[in-house]
Amino acid sequence: MELLNLFKRSVSGKSGINELYLDHLRYIKLLENTRIIMNLFGDGQEKACGEYILDVHYVTAMVEETIRVLGTLVFDACVMRNHGGDALFHQWDDQKKRAGKILLSVQNGSWLQGSSGNEDPEYRLLKDVLNWFDPEKGDKKSSVMGFVREIFNHIMTRTCTVPFPFTDMPALAIPCQGIVHRIHFLPVGDETPLSGKSSVEASDCRPLRVMFRDSPQNAITSDSGLAHVRWAAVMNGPFMSLGFREGNRILCQVDICLSGERDGDYVFVFMHDRMIPEPLIPLEFSTSKINDGILAWCYDRPAAVMDDTLALLGSRLFSTPLGLEQILSDIRR
Repeated sequence: MELLNLFKRSVSGKSGINELYLDHLRYIKLLENTRIIMNLFGDGQEKACGEYILDVHYVTAMVEETIRVLGTLVFDACVMRNHGGDALFHQWDDQKKRAGKILLSVQNGSWLQGSSGNEDPEYRLLKDVLNWFDPEKGDKKSSVMGFVREIFNHIMTRTCTVPFPFTDMPALAIPCQGIVHRIHFLPVGDETPLSGKSSVEASDCRPLRVMFRDSPQNAITSDSGLAHVRWAAVMNGPFMSLGFREGNRILCQVDICLSGERDGDYVFVFMHDRMIPEPLIPLEFSTSKINDGILAWCYDRPAAVMDDTLALLGSRLFSTPLGLEQILSDIRR
């Protein structure tokens, strides 16, 4: 309920605030459902090692849950960006057909045919499902993981029609390496997220504190000659979403949960190619290339590892802003 309270309608009535909250809430739900898909795949890979007594119902339940979650992903993605959504629904229909063939083979018993004495039919069926998820060979784009990438291609290339109401948002200026990162926090109702605090260290948001833990901050003596980068943040205790845009295009978005619970914590990053993302993403992250940039994620790690990984990402992003320097140079022209 704490997270849901974050997205209650603002009582301030400021234009665009409610839309930004709702868009962020949909994105959080999309990330949660993406993690369900990844967990299903990871658990299936573990079971396929041959050290378990498999029940065919485990495999069919995995297929049914995959289709259910994919449908939720498609719906949320099309709400976030309705233009071009028909293509996603057509691809979801294709995924349902592939899943239907697997389930039909179980119903009519054909999955038992062709089994060798060296392999149980349940394991062979599971391997077929895992090949549907992410084939070692063949058409990866039509696989489950390929479809998930297409969903992120769809939403991360959306243009944000709602401008950040920077003038109405409290901000914290953090100077690092000649660039002032001005982080604007969307207020929740009448509350100010910083609660009167004036520094990162004093913030009640743990992800914010950890992200800037290893980033050397310089005192601001004068704004002259310093470049300013405006970030917009939504935060609530263990949660933070931090975004940087050029005009109405998303260039960087970092979504974090640091609750201390291994099953719930994550860091999920999108970086546009203009950010030059490769040297900024720590090796601890898994990455996937999409049309306009890179998706990177880190989860299911001990709390200390999550903290160190996020601090390293923050240090690289804010203290050595290779991509930002180029972007700012382009904007000045």
